[in-house]
Amino acid sequence: MKKLIRNSSLLIIVFLVSCSDYLSVTPQGKVIPETDEEFASLIHRHINNIEGGDDMFVIGNFESIIQYESFADNFDANVKVGSIPAYAGDKINSRQYNFRSYFEIIRDCNIVIENILYRGTELSDKTCAAAYALKGICYYNMIREYCEACEPGKDQLGLPIVDHFNMEDMPSRESLAKTIEHTAEWLNRSIAYDIKDRFFLITADASKAYLARLKFWAGDWSGVVTLCEELLTNADYQLADIATYQDMIQSKNGWGKEIIIRSHINNNSDIDWYYASYIKDLKTRPVSAALAGLFEDDKENDIRYAISYDKKRQNLKNLSGKVRGSELVLMLAESYYHLNDYDNAIDRLNYLRRNRIKDVEDYTLETLPETDETSLIKNDAKGNPLTPLLTAIFNERRKELYAEGDRWFELKRNGCPEMWVINNGLKYTTHKYLYTAPLYKGDVDLNKNLIQNEGYTD
Repeated sequence: MKKLIRNSSLLIIVFLVSCSDYLSVTPQGKVIPETDEEFASLIHRHINNIEGGDDMFVIGNFESIIQYESFADNFDANVKVGSIPAYAGDKINSRQYNFRSYFEIIRDCNIVIENILYRGTELSDKTCAAAYALKGICYYNMIREYCEACEPGKDQLGLPIVDHFNMEDMPSRESLAKTIEHTAEWLNRSIAYDIKDRFFLITADASKAYLARLKFWAGDWSGVVTLCEELLTNADYQLADIATYQDMIQSKNGWGKEIIIRSHINNNSDIDWYYASYIKDLKTRPVSAALAGLFEDDKENDIRYAISYDKKRQNLKNLSGKVRGSELVLMLAESYYHLNDYDNAIDRLNYLRRNRIKDVEDYTLETLPETDETSLIKNDAKGNPLTPLLTAIFNERRKELYAEGDRWFELKRNGCPEMWVINNGLKYTTHKYLYTAPLYKGDVDLNKNLIQNEGYTD
């Protein structure tokens, strides 16, 4: 089946790639797909990119991970080599062009949904489930990238909601709240199909994990608890222990325990060569002293220390986009904290630590370390000063999800702190507006209904 789908995709791609703008994709004299297999091929093209490690926009790959890590404070930026940026401003152009790339994926999803939603065959149902999932995940990623961090009670700009394509459409930006609502709806529609196999890679559980991520970003703490607790009833997603953790993290193509979805699960010689080149460049960027300091008290016993970086603080961790059980546990810990359920918050935190640090003593509310006055993050997602418990959760999250593209968005979610680096003798400042990328200027110029993000209008 996959062979047939891949072959038919070659015909369909000819029609699709000619569409240069997400607002202007009505086919003009082209052949529209007809069979379930032909529509499925539109989705498999994107799934193949994820599986081969070429995808930067859905699950993410090593290139997108390194960029986001370099925007943040996990690496020192004293040396810049190759295409690894020193700070967020280095990639303004590519970040605005990515806006179009997301909508190219969404375009394919909408073509599928509009044409085969009610066919009722096994293949059409799986294809629609994957299309809803891809669309929801892309919108979630764009919310984090192109919208301001959520502030309850504030009227904030969201994204254009595009459910179909027409050359005459000029969609405006919906509110952020409405955008989040639509994104949750698409993910829920994917979940409703209850897909358990990985024919299209994205199972119902993967969609649930992304829905949990969305609710976490939006500050829907109760929603996070419901979804994450449900997912963690699956033994496959429960935490890998110390003995199996390294194999799970360092496997370049395998799944491993606690992984819900990941990228780069197939060998691809071109991507593997590109990966090796990127990793070589990355070795010029040592892990920051602040991150290294988090391991200081437990570095002999913490399995993450041994696989994160070497004695020169050069990265050792394998880079692949993924969602895994440890992130669910960390989201639970913080969500329980914001719900004032400190017992459950510290319980989830200790559960993570016991599976990462040999012979570690559980934290109690009395034995938590003090807050760090030098920490870049000063306030939480609600704008409140950090407490020892939330500081401990943040520290474990930073260690656990280092080199997985998480830190940049944690900084954005918790106050968008300004920071600066010295690179090639010059000072570069990450101002607050840089946490939110610009919309593609060509679309803003074409569509007067699109409002550009703050900081990019002059």
